[in-house]
Amino acid sequence: MSFLKSWTWKREHRSDRARFHEPFVYTLHERQPNARQLSISQAPFDAEGFASTVWDSSIVMAKYFERWPDLVCGKRCLDLSAGCGLVGTVMALLGAEVTATDLQPNLALLKQNAAQNGANSFPL
Repeated sequence: MSFLKSWTWKREHRSDRARFHEPFVYTLHERQPNARQLSISQAPFDAEGFASTVWDSSIVMAKYFERWPDLVCGKRCLDLSAGCGLVGTVMALLGAEVTATDLQPNLALLKQNAAQNGANSFPL
């Protein structure tokens, strides 16, 4: 792949290894003294789309819900285009009943991330 073509997918200054092949680690504080580490697996882009990586906007939304958990706790939430599942997983761990959806090829990674982080009640 040419250098210029490889940069068409770049959105930030992280290596491809960090962006697509290593898990994204998110610290969920949940208003408790001990923080919880979430590990969100990622995968390289393919012809099906971009859902294989944690987007910066999903980090912002996860932090927003973590800061104001009452917005989601005890509520039914829909996570459209859930991607790797960071936002839906955080909402579920904060007490929401989450339904997450994405393109069919992305669902296996989404389910895997929800399950490995304890969001097993997260219907898809």
